[in-house]
Amino acid sequence: MADQSTGTRSWSAPKHEPGGPIVQVVELKDLVVAYAKQETVDPLRTLWHYLGLGIAGAVLIGTGIAFGLLALLRGLQQLTVFNDPGELDGGRWSWAPYLIAMFVGLVIAGLFVRSLYKFTQTRGSPRCPPPPTRPPSPGTTSSPSSVTSRARRRSRSRA
Repeated sequence: MADQSTGTRSWSAPKHEPGGPIVQVVELKDLVVAYAKQETVDPLRTLWHYLGLGIAGAVLIGTGIAFGLLALLRGLQQLTVFNDPGELDGGRWSWAPYLIAMFVGLVIAGLFVRSLYKFTQTRGSPRCPPPPTRPPSPGTTSSPSSVTSRARRRSRSRA
């Protein structure tokens, strides 16, 4: 509102809110706590969900492999090649089913380790990033010009 006599505007003080800086500090604290929960607690909840599924899958796969190896062992023990029913201790080859079952278990474990190694080499992990790609060495480039020059050399050597 302008004052008609002087031609200037009238000035009014901003409205005073109760609490002032104290309210702002409390709001800032609430904002920081909410942000910390959003950035830490919520991702951890999601991580726990996936971690729980992974652990459950690992336990089930491990149990299945253990039962499979036990079934292999019992099946091999039933063969007369490894078990002599006339002998009290099972005969000379009674140890072979245990060795075979252990060997199969080690092969399965080796396959798991190999697949894990290949996974970390191709996709990387936080502890082990993927290896850098190297440019091909000068003698092994397969550009069209080098391919045609090799073909020309072969045709000259034949003539």
